[in-house]
Amino acid sequence: MTAQLNGDAVSQIADLAAKHQMLRNRTFTVASEPADVYYLVKDDGSVERKQAEMPPQKVEAFSVEDILRRLGDSDGAPLEIYYHKDGLTAVAVVDGTSGAQREERHAMKFPKTTMFGLVSRMKDDPATFYPSALVHFLRTKLRGAVDETVVENLRHVKSSRSAEGEELYKIDTKGFGRRATSQVHAGESGGALPEEIVVNLSVYNLPEVREKTYPVRLVVESSTNDDGRALIELTAVEADLEQACHDALLDVVAPILAQDKVRHYHARLA
Repeated sequence: MTAQLNGDAVSQIADLAAKHQMLRNRTFTVASEPADVYYLVKDDGSVERKQAEMPPQKVEAFSVEDILRRLGDSDGAPLEIYYHKDGLTAVAVVDGTSGAQREERHAMKFPKTTMFGLVSRMKDDPATFYPSALVHFLRTKLRGAVDETVVENLRHVKSSRSAEGEELYKIDTKGFGRRATSQVHAGESGGALPEEIVVNLSVYNLPEVREKTYPVRLVVESSTNDDGRALIELTAVEADLEQACHDALLDVVAPILAQDKVRHYHARLA
């Protein structure tokens, strides 16, 4: 049980503290009182017991389940959800200890998967590979995200030079343009390279949606280097990345938005 001080005791403590210049801002606390209780020394020397409002509670959640559990514990308190591609904030207004209302915030981050981040960088910085390096990349960094038939065909990429091949223009050391003809083939039968490679990616590294994937196209462009070796360049389609993020975001927040008592906004809380 918390000990209570009578008026005389409080006055004596305040008087003693004042004499020894221990009071700052004319307030002091007592060890036997709760942490939110303090005493105010008024101008006339009297002492008033005060109870401070606890600061807003800020909690970081690590799963949608945590947020849903918080919804169940809110006891009908007004709740707002602000969500965006990087996370969400749940805001609840609850009754404080002094009768006034105070705000509680529960934040949750939406971390991207390593694979999605890797492909996203190809939007502005296309990746160029020799065929063997590309196969290695698809089977390690993007393992399981690309159809194995596509990967197998890329194992047999080769280049050839003929008058009927695709025309390329290169600049030699003398500064004159010289025409070279080159064509890159894929597959054991020598078929054409695919114009696009579809990568099925998980967007968010969250347990609720880690198994869900979303298609993103990689545009394929081929060329040869000065030694005639085939080169393959991959560029991620920006619209596909944006659509994947949008669809994944809705999948993450769907269970929360289905709650009746929640007001939700697609916005970032400042």
